[in-house]
Amino acid sequence: APFRFPNPGYPVFQMPLSSRQRRFSDFLLPLAAPLLTLALFLAFLPPNRYPLIYGDPDYGYFVSSLLLLRGQSPPWVDHPGTPVQSLGALVLLVWQTTLGQEQTVEKSFFLHSFEAHRTMVLTLLAFLLATQLWCGRALMRLSYPRTLIFLVPLAPLLFFETFAYLRRVSPETPLACVSLALVAVLARAQEPGFSKTSLWTPVAVGMLLGLAVSLKAVSLPLLILIFLLPSWSQRKLAFLSLVFFYLNLTVMIWSRFPFMLKWYESLLFHRGAYGQGSSELFSFAALSGNLGQIAEDFRFRGFLACLPALALLVFPRGKDRRAWP
Repeated sequence: APFRFPNPGYPVFQMPLSSRQRRFSDFLLPLAAPLLTLALFLAFLPPNRYPLIYGDPDYGYFVSSLLLLRGQSPPWVDHPGTPVQSLGALVLLVWQTTLGQEQTVEKSFFLHSFEAHRTMVLTLLAFLLATQLWCGRALMRLSYPRTLIFLVPLAPLLFFETFAYLRRVSPETPLACVSLALVAVLARAQEPGFSKTSLWTPVAVGMLLGLAVSLKAVSLPLLILIFLLPSWSQRKLAFLSLVFFYLNLTVMIWSRFPFMLKWYESLLFHRGAYGQGSSELFSFAALSGNLGQIAEDFRFRGFLACLPALALLVFPRGKDRRAWP
């Protein structure tokens, strides 16, 4: 008779574990996504030896960071991306002190541009790995399925554009961090025992949304996540927190707000690409065409905007997780 594996009576992925095995598994599972991300980064995305080919947006951000260190308002406000510029200024300042050379930050940067670029890329990667670990541990504490604990922190890397941008100095990696942080924070708000008077969660949601919009204006669809909070008072607090943190994160470019508004208006209502061509302010065809172009050019950012909602809305508040795989 042909050999047949014995049927244990339950799916293999639901195989019972001893208490020691479960503790060890619970320790390793949140680490799986960060370790896999790091392995893929080292295997497939080594830092390019000639990063000067990345003129846009990498060195636009670096120039803005250098201007911030000199107390000047950066001209690069298209995204607007001010959190990346501010982080870049801090990284350049710390990096320059490690060189042990008595020269300005600007001279150190232009003499060692590759090392500066690599330092910034690795800093952004470290933030992503830490956020993946936080997201996985948060979902584990809330008894989410083990498959989700592994897959949700990896979700931003499912789109090739996001994965490829891991070695770029741009807002894509920070946006992935914000998306995963929103999952970690909002998952708690979906619990049946979550207090409708809690203040920390709406403030955290507003802070993360303010950070997202200050990174990329196309993150505005994320604002719908405010409605995942259970009470209107918490939603109002989250919105006020969003405005407060956005204004503080963009304080260095307040004088550039009129230019930013004109830039966004031209993106939406001009016939040409990137705000060029004739203006058609009241043309629905121009508006719909430009929105379609933005969605096509930045489709992976749209995915990031949907990720927190996808991770939470499919598992409504109070659902029994014992039946989940």
